[in-house]
Amino acid sequence: MIEFKVNEYISLKLENNTTYISVNNKYFEQCISLVLNISIENIQKFDNLDSIDEVADNLRNTYDYQEENTNYSIDPETEFWGRCSILQV
Repeated sequence: MIEFKVNEYISLKLENNTTYISVNNKYFEQCISLVLNISIENIQKFDNLDSIDEVADNLRNTYDYQEENTNYSIDPETEFWGRCSILQV
């Protein structure tokens, strides 16, 4: 088990290849996953956006977006540290 404490209220645990987020010692089930595949050629189009929701919405309107038949795999520890980093910011 790996544990990361963001602050006195938020902590994350990686157990059995699953990331668990706790808020005030209660399991928080939200933000299941979001993977964005943006080509290097188009990355500058997203520089002025203020939220991940704006990026996702904007990406849906480009040729880079592939909703069907897309299978992304991120190893559990990389996903865990990615979530820790996002919540820490």
